[in-house]
Amino acid sequence: MVLINNHDGRGFVHWLDRQNGVFSCILCSKEKTDKVFNEKNANEVCKALNYLQECEPNCKRGKKRTGITENRQAKYTIFGIKIPQHKGFSRSKVEKKNPEIAFTLKKWARRLEHISTMFVPSNWLRGVKKMAHVVNLNSIDVGANMLFHGAMASNYDYCAPAHVDNDFKWSVHQLNVEGRYGDSEIAQYFCFPTLGFAVALRPGDVLMFNPRVHHCLSDKSLQYADDRVHVTTMYLKLGHVGGNNVDVTLTQEEKEYLDIGHQFPFNI
Repeated sequence: MVLINNHDGRGFVHWLDRQNGVFSCILCSKEKTDKVFNEKNANEVCKALNYLQECEPNCKRGKKRTGITENRQAKYTIFGIKIPQHKGFSRSKVEKKNPEIAFTLKKWARRLEHISTMFVPSNWLRGVKKMAHVVNLNSIDVGANMLFHGAMASNYDYCAPAHVDNDFKWSVHQLNVEGRYGDSEIAQYFCFPTLGFAVALRPGDVLMFNPRVHHCLSDKSLQYADDRVHVTTMYLKLGHVGGNNVDVTLTQEEKEYLDIGHQFPFNI
């Protein structure tokens, strides 16, 4: 089954547990998205993502998550706070090499975070805000009071196998094609194989999804054969929340929340 944003652009929600506000995905309303993100923004983002391809190294993923790109030159790049195998964090090279590009990407992350707040269930919002209060959260844009995004992963003309991610709360995915924002032609499908449906995405569509549910990404459609179809997911890893340090001593407040952690919808 294929789900698609209707011509009225109202979007939709697929619930796993509606009573507790647990969803597999939310395709955000085009009408509301367009008030925050437009064609000019999309073209600026595409230029910034092209620069990332030139500047950032290719990030190697595990075998179960490694996707395929039609262009051998394309790279799976990370912008924001990277989580290395050792303790601590590292930041993208772009921040020092090209502050203007970094500013464009951070502003984009803030826009998508704002869009998320329009649709995410209130109990999830309360949980994330409480988390940010308890821990010293590291986000893409330090000092901007961001709650949802620690980093973004991006590639173009890219498809990915079915997998799950050990991320915190929900992730936000957007597809962008320079000069084709708002096109009616479907560019790609974001699929949930264990649930039996796929979401059709057009340039500019914003999809919030549950990373603990198996998901994958199709090839781009033939209508975009001559275009770079940029796919980007903004996420918050458990390492961003926990400081990427298992040796840290928990505070009493953190211990109390750990004891009731199984009650939070993030673990479903």
